[in-house]
Amino acid sequence: MLLPILFGFISFILLLVIVGLVSAKTVYVQQTAILSTNSTTAFDSVADFQQFVKWNAWSAKDPNMQQTFSGTPKTIGHAYQWSGNKNVGIGSMEIIDIKEDLGIEMALNFGPRGGSKCGFDFEALAENQTKITWWFKSEVGSNPFRRVFGLMMERFITKDFGQGLKNLKHYLNA
Repeated sequence: MLLPILFGFISFILLLVIVGLVSAKTVYVQQTAILSTNSTTAFDSVADFQQFVKWNAWSAKDPNMQQTFSGTPKTIGHAYQWSGNKNVGIGSMEIIDIKEDLGIEMALNFGPRGGSKCGFDFEALAENQTKITWWFKSEVGSNPFRRVFGLMMERFITKDFGQGLKNLKHYLNA
């Protein structure tokens, strides 16, 4: 009885290691939406963290989350820190690069879980129509277990980014 359980456990660990070894060292996720607004308004909604928290998917997961803001909105150095329940954890975001109305890049810090980068790219399609792409990039390195975690992270981020962009559409059209 013990031998099949041990064999199953070893097989599972071996499978995780194999999947981890063949998985990418970089996690890259992006979601895109078409907004019924100009690129300046879209930019303002993501480059000011006090607006960002009104539509991102994580704010709804913990309405009691502690949030602090620093720096000048829509400028390099503007930052947002949060601390919440198990669904949102702790972390911070800081604007590290801006291309006015075209894109914004942010450094993310998830405390003990490490850091990564994310951002938004904007493309004006018409006077009041903007394509927005929300992207996330994280280096998970060579550790096979971190790579497996990266695969799981992709699934959650894709879902949350999709919900966030739906919320943004609603926020801008309210």
